[in-house]
Amino acid sequence: MIGTQGQKVKTVEEAADFIREFMQFEREHVRELNHNKDFDFDLYLPWMMEIVDNSPEEEGSRPPYELDEIYMEAAWSIVMQGYLRPGARAVSGANPGDGYGKGFSLTVKGKEWIKKTKG
Repeated sequence: MIGTQGQKVKTVEEAADFIREFMQFEREHVRELNHNKDFDFDLYLPWMMEIVDNSPEEEGSRPPYELDEIYMEAAWSIVMQGYLRPGARAVSGANPGDGYGKGFSLTVKGKEWIKKTKG
């Protein structure tokens, strides 16, 4: 299960890899995951964390309070690489009032990055 994998990250790099995998999974399974909780972002961290937090725990799972910081750091590292930018997909996109720093959209470079597989 995608969320259970996200509970096991230990480094910013592993979290960044999971974010890419989550975004790929979400794009492929949009009808299964997305229930209008993305707020017009390609990555809305509260939505991703809800899926991670509510997934069945397995050995090696970390508690949510340990994961929050590492995922925020990973998202910012992806921004610094030029794959994501803070904000909605479009100027006219929806943006929740508390979405500052939690929602990101793919850049042109990011749209190629998201197609890459792990490894």
